[in-house]
Amino acid sequence: MIRHCWTQLNLGIREWIEGLTGPEQKKTALQSGFWPRIAHSFIHIIPIGATGAVLYLTISQTYWTDPSEPYTQTKLQALQFAAKLYEVFICASLASIIFSVLRRDLVGNDGVSFGSLVSAFNFTQLSTVFSAEFWMGFGYRRSRRSSVSLLALLSIGILLATAAGPSAAIAVIPRLGWWNANPFGFIGLFGDQPVYTVNLPLKDIWPDVLDSSHLPSSSCREPYNLQAESCPGLGYESLLQNTLYWQNNADMEGFGRPSALEAWNITALESSIATKPFSRPLSAFLDCYHYDTSRGEDYGTLTSTPTLVIAASPFNILYRSLVLSKPELWERSVIQVDSVGPSPPKKPFVQVMCIDVIHDTDYNDTGIVRFPNHGILTPPFSKSQTKGWNYLCESWNGAPNFYKDQQFNVKASQLGDAAHLKQHMDGNSAYLSWVDFSQNTSISPSITAAVQFPLCNHTAPAMYACTIDARWLPTRYWTEPTADTLIHTTGGDTQDFFDTVHEAGDSVSPHPIRLGLDWLDALNTKLPTSNTTTTIESLLTKMYLHPITKCGNGGDQEGEIPAQSLEAVLGFVIVDGLARVGLGSNYSLTPGGNVVDVDYGTAIYNNSPNSYSWVPISPGDLRDMPLWSNVTFSCKRYGYGYGFGTATTAIALAILCLHALVALAAILKVVVLDRTTTSGWDAYGHMFALAWKSHPPTSGILDNAGVGIRRLETWKERVVVRVAKEDGDLQLIFRDEDVGSEYGKLRVDEAYG
Repeated sequence: MIRHCWTQLNLGIREWIEGLTGPEQKKTALQSGFWPRIAHSFIHIIPIGATGAVLYLTISQTYWTDPSEPYTQTKLQALQFAAKLYEVFICASLASIIFSVLRRDLVGNDGVSFGSLVSAFNFTQLSTVFSAEFWMGFGYRRSRRSSVSLLALLSIGILLATAAGPSAAIAVIPRLGWWNANPFGFIGLFGDQPVYTVNLPLKDIWPDVLDSSHLPSSSCREPYNLQAESCPGLGYESLLQNTLYWQNNADMEGFGRPSALEAWNITALESSIATKPFSRPLSAFLDCYHYDTSRGEDYGTLTSTPTLVIAASPFNILYRSLVLSKPELWERSVIQVDSVGPSPPKKPFVQVMCIDVIHDTDYNDTGIVRFPNHGILTPPFSKSQTKGWNYLCESWNGAPNFYKDQQFNVKASQLGDAAHLKQHMDGNSAYLSWVDFSQNTSISPSITAAVQFPLCNHTAPAMYACTIDARWLPTRYWTEPTADTLIHTTGGDTQDFFDTVHEAGDSVSPHPIRLGLDWLDALNTKLPTSNTTTTIESLLTKMYLHPITKCGNGGDQEGEIPAQSLEAVLGFVIVDGLARVGLGSNYSLTPGGNVVDVDYGTAIYNNSPNSYSWVPISPGDLRDMPLWSNVTFSCKRYGYGYGFGTATTAIALAILCLHALVALAAILKVVVLDRTTTSGWDAYGHMFALAWKSHPPTSGILDNAGVGIRRLETWKERVVVRVAKEDGDLQLIFRDEDVGSEYGKLRVDEAYG
């Protein structure tokens, strides 16, 4: 077969060259055989292939190049040239399809209308649609079905030919934007898609109950030390530094007002991963910018930060291994954690609502401390609730509140240890005691806390009762490694946080995380320098008592502690502890396809993101790996690329795909359904030569048409191509003249002059 094809190709080339220089030879108008039909379809292959290529690039959101790369403009100009060639091939394909149908009808029984014949040669011009010959082509008397099909094909051809140029340019030339990239593309050892896991099950990354089983070691409950990074209370030093800075650079009584909102950001916590916590008074979310100090404490304060074991994922693998080794390849890139196991990643979301107990008449009369059951936003989160929260400035009754009508009361004498309380008050120190209502009520907050401060010249301390609601909120983790070293999450500003809550919807359980007292002991350990003072108490003491509560010489000068700033401090402490859950786990990277080769091994990352070790997979690893949590990444890079960014791109691709479908249908018809193929008369010159050598019409159809044709009925007349029996020449005649035995139809595989 190959030898036969090569022989035919050589003969064809030789005949073509001889035809260019020698006398005009007779040619075959109707050809039989399979190979002529195949050759007739080749013109469609290039534009169909190009359409498939640009469609793949667009659907896959393919990144092409960085704007700063050398010769980028030269490459773009080359693609403009390629787009023009693409347009030329599309128009050539359309011409082949249209003239194939036109030739078939010309040599058939009924021919084509004179108007359709003229319109076919002008299909690349949009003005053809507005011409009389185009529209009159629908109206000739016989074989109207054939007329309509040809005119429909002409209409599609005109549309596609007109739009081919801009559509090809839009599809071929990339545009600036954010595009998908393979985050593992530069790690040759692991293949293109390795499996990255956190060596913990999901229930241990985001547990519903936190107790001693979630502590990495019993030493976490011992007096504060800096050795166990995954202990809940390790953030004390960093929180202390940040809150003291906050205290020294902000108006404490102004928190909650719009001018002071930025003071609620703490941008560094003690860990090997840089994160950006977020805290705002809930009143700021409710558009309460008229801020009424008498009503400001009706709302709690919310705080969130990334879960560090998840935040370490892109930081360890992608940032350290990829970006720092080849920063030039990751300029202006964003690496995102899409999922952990089957679920979206989450982060701790803590709300704290505190009230001043001293001003509570029940406390003064009965000694009962009432913890607040309002001022906290609880699931289910829905669109109607998130969009209408500004009305809550006037009334809290319509807000979603899981704790409504619940009573969280305890006698003041039952709060903590009386001897320790006296020591703290005498030593001018804050005193914190936890109260767990989970054993007493079916609906209870995560934990409640009573904070007591000594007051000058008062026998009774100031007391704040705080209700704490902690949850895991679905979010999105991302980092822009060449811009900063932070791991970001959604919910980093007011509107962004609302969007995050709205997306969470019903996926957040109405029941909060239960914070066990043993886990809280590890969060609030005793200081090494004190037998009684804990880390949180030390933080609150340094934060509030020295700069705010002052005793004058014989006077009574006291500063008032703003409840919202107290809520923020407690929120930061608890959310930082929650962020450290599971942080001591290793991370593993194994070959792609979820197929583990024991000899190939796995890369185990330890707690230091600067290094990893290459170890064989142990039997214990094989046993535990099904329980590990797969982390799925995606990466976007800013630069030139392909994708469905705009409606014009979608329209352009739809036009190109329409041509591809028409071309595929034409190939199917010619190769499979037809038994012959036609050639010739695919240019004005060819048809003009045929008309010139044909017999002039005798019926008077073209009388007085030497200057132009105005009579509409003329365009409806049918024309056909026939063989003159007298001399065997082809003739272009009107169908009404094809009578008697003067003309005959064309024969297959016969050459004509």
